Amino acid sequence: MQVDDLTAISRLAGKDYTHLTPISLSGSLRGELAVEIQRATIRNNIFELTGSDAVTETFSLINPFAKRDSETELECAAAYFKVTEGVLISPDQLAIETRKMKIRGGGEIDLHDETLKIDFVPRAREGLGISLSSLASAVRVVGTLAQPRPVPDTDIPDAIEVEGE
Repeated sequence: MQVDDLTAISRLAGKDYTHLTPISLSGSLRGELAVEIQRATIRNNIFELTGSDAVTETFSLINPFAKRDSETELECAAAYFKVTEGVLISPDQLAIETRKMKIRGGGEIDLHDETLKIDFVPRAREGLGISLSSLASAVRVVGTLAQPRPVPDTDIPDAIEVEGE
């Protein structure tokens, strides 16, 4: 992946004990975490090469062009999480925009039990002349951090707004 601009800002605090494990330390974190990427090119087979089936499957579900195109031109991606006692919450502040797709999402990552539930809702950009509903679906990524699994989900609330809709 080639990234032209990456910005990460965090204001995190946690317990400062010398005998804590990384898991117990991460479970005490509080603050904010924000990441922004501008202009990147993603080789669509990169996740296959790393052996990450969950990431590959999620990417294919939310980006139907990944199977057809060799690369995805990422215009921007942003994520914001509020962190309280090791629980990262982003109600609807995950955003990915490519030349062909707008993807919005939100969810929760709990560092105490290392579980996650993140929803992604994709929409085709205007002017593509396709019916996205037949190509991509809302996806919920659930499970543990070690074994996340994507699930096509028609029950994801429409409260996750996609601009221009």
